[in-house]
Amino acid sequence: MTRVKCPGHITGFFEICKNGRDARYTGSRGAGVCIDKGVETDLTVLDNDEVKVDITLNGEDIAAPVTQSVVNQFLEFKKQSYLVLVRHNVEVPMSAGFGASGAGALSTAYALNKELELNMTRNAIATVAHIAEVENQTGLGDVIAQTYGGVEIRLEPGAPGIGRVDQIIPDPTLKVVCVNMGKLETKSILSNPTHQERINRAGKKLIAELLQNATIENFLRLSKKFMEESELLSSELKELLIYVEDLHSIPASMVMLGESLFTFAERAKSDELKDEIQAYSPELKVFTCEIDYIGPRVIEV
Repeated sequence: MTRVKCPGHITGFFEICKNGRDARYTGSRGAGVCIDKGVETDLTVLDNDEVKVDITLNGEDIAAPVTQSVVNQFLEFKKQSYLVLVRHNVEVPMSAGFGASGAGALSTAYALNKELELNMTRNAIATVAHIAEVENQTGLGDVIAQTYGGVEIRLEPGAPGIGRVDQIIPDPTLKVVCVNMGKLETKSILSNPTHQERINRAGKKLIAELLQNATIENFLRLSKKFMEESELLSSELKELLIYVEDLHSIPASMVMLGESLFTFAERAKSDELKDEIQAYSPELKVFTCEIDYIGPRVIEV
């Protein structure tokens, strides 16, 4: 059995970049932050008379088409029949913009590389996860961001090794504060032409602005600008955003794509801010995270 931990990821703003011929070149330009809460996957590969894949998420059986796609691609490399047992433990809200799908795909890919003794490079492993995300319309830029970690600026679209990434160097005392109100299916946004047009119009020029002043404050300012111009913010989330910004001197913005918000706070004040936001409604999921700089890693069991 192999255990792999992969960080979650929050996108602040983005531009959709599609390549209909090759999923490796499809992706997004934009910026975001990797968080230390994500997905931990236990994976076991056993010899079997036929190919069988058994996947659970937090103990419940699930179809998990993205994970299934990753497994299928890896089994094509070996041309043998196996029983593959995949056990995902997800630490972040699902369908909420925190990169759970990408983290599940990446952790599965890393574990399969080890279990099948394929000895692939980091970029080759992550490319499999990227293709699975793109083909299932569950994400465009999470996998490349999660592969490298930190507060990333995605300069060019595509899988790791094709897409290009730079990074913001944040103040080490900052933590990420996350607030989730409910679900928003990524596919419903990425497959909608009206949403695509608004997103690309809003996100197109923001990377150049961020590169001129690569700070957390500017990242949040541009994320908020994108949120407003893309018209993705619900009225309920807007009311919560106003409440959060009244509590806090640093701007907050919408998690892309999710019915969620994020901001940054000094580590010493982050728990206090978390409690104050939670007071808005007991139904909110409010949590704090460290910025994750490591990316996917195999954990010794």
